[in-house]
Amino acid sequence: MSDIVWTEYLQYRVGLRGFDLARLERIIRHSSERYYDTETGRTIAVGRHNKQLVMIPYEQNENTVIPVTIHAITRQQILFRREPGGSQMNKMQMRYFEQEDVLHLIITEGSESRSVELSPNITVELNERNELVGVEILSASTFLRDTVLESVQAKTLQMLEAQPV
Repeated sequence: MSDIVWTEYLQYRVGLRGFDLARLERIIRHSSERYYDTETGRTIAVGRHNKQLVMIPYEQNENTVIPVTIHAITRQQILFRREPGGSQMNKMQMRYFEQEDVLHLIITEGSESRSVELSPNITVELNERNELVGVEILSASTFLRDTVLESVQAKTLQMLEAQPV
């Protein structure tokens, strides 16, 4: 296998979560459980780090393997990710304009025939059939920070409440 390149972000995650790079390297190099993520085009290695099951998505070319991130995962989550079917959407495109702090999401190709302001910083773009074609988010960094934190806190609370004590 090629050389493994540990990005600054992955080294940060490893340090933050207490993972051992040598163990992660063994998972990447030797795990017999691998999946291909059709959305991202990445291979995912799954293995045990101590008693914890982890997934490591990585990108690979001729000379290098670049792990993207690492997450603890359960067998149920793996099965859910692998289930065929379900609704499929066109691959969304996203463009961030840092200087203006504007995030634009293109949900599907097509012309915008009207827009609706959902809040002072969020506008949805609709086609002639009133189907969503895009989303514009002003002050995107603040919005995303607040939204992600709120969502993560709510999901974490739900999961903790659902787990037996």
